[in-house]
Amino acid sequence: MPSFNIYLSNRSEILVSELAHVVSSPPLPPLQKEIIVVQSKGMERWLVQQLGARFGIWANGAFPFPNAMIQELFGAVVGALPMENPFTPELLAEAKKVAANIKLGPLFTPPIPRGQDGKVGTAYIANGANWPGGSYDPETGILYVYSNTLTRLLILANDPKRSDMDFINTGGGGDTGVAGGGAPGCNLMPCAITVQGLPFVKPPWGRITAIDLKTGEMVWQVPHGETLDAVTNHPMLKGVTIPRTGRIGPIGTLTTKTLIVSGERGFTTLPSGQRFAKLYAYDKATGREVANLTMPAPQTGNPMSYMLNGKQYLVVAISGPDFPAELIAYTVAP
Repeated sequence: MPSFNIYLSNRSEILVSELAHVVSSPPLPPLQKEIIVVQSKGMERWLVQQLGARFGIWANGAFPFPNAMIQELFGAVVGALPMENPFTPELLAEAKKVAANIKLGPLFTPPIPRGQDGKVGTAYIANGANWPGGSYDPETGILYVYSNTLTRLLILANDPKRSDMDFINTGGGGDTGVAGGGAPGCNLMPCAITVQGLPFVKPPWGRITAIDLKTGEMVWQVPHGETLDAVTNHPMLKGVTIPRTGRIGPIGTLTTKTLIVSGERGFTTLPSGQRFAKLYAYDKATGREVANLTMPAPQTGNPMSYMLNGKQYLVVAISGPDFPAELIAYTVAP
């Protein structure tokens, strides 16, 4: 009969001995995963070592964090959670129409030829960090990295004018997945899938994450960059309160003794027509925004800092449409 047991001890070696007894009495079938909830990657590695030492081998174990385990159990009871939209029910309805024309699936879902099963193509996630990388604090062992979220399309088609291969990726974006630079998504961000010109996925679309490399745990994560003009000024969002969404990169970060410094991509445009971008400073321990400065154009690459004649300088490369690339240097007034 199923039971729920709690084992208490302030000594980890006693607890791991109890765990070894539980998983071996009786053991699961060889192809069934043993699920053990842990609070950190460091604990997972230690448990694998300890169980391997006791049994001679340890394999096919899953070590989810508590929130992932709860979400999985909840899904097993009530089924898949419905897709949510942080803005309006009307946009959610439009998003479902867009999704109906696109093949969606888990990681490594293969692309399809255009028109297969009535779909225009396969969605893929062009997420993560990019060439600017991140910045590292050797004193704390914490990595600070910018990453972004957006969806694009793989559309396989035969195009003899471009290639003699049977299929090539013709790309695409916008609300209909139509390939080419004229698609709305290609104006918002490179050939992204969009809903009424808005990103297909929920924000934040750009963020900075602090990761403790000693444990593998996320220390904090904050949206990075102001809300896009295309979102703020969208007619379907008039009167809707929108939190900071972050912006698509690629950009890098700078780590100092106390701060994380990084600028944003893309312009913010005022009603007067004035354009600008911001440079942010965050408390590196908590992710709290400490200050921001207005720059004439968005950041490219990574900020850098140096000392000259006893004065510290912060230098940022900036550029944008109709704004030639230049370096801008900041320092603290005496």
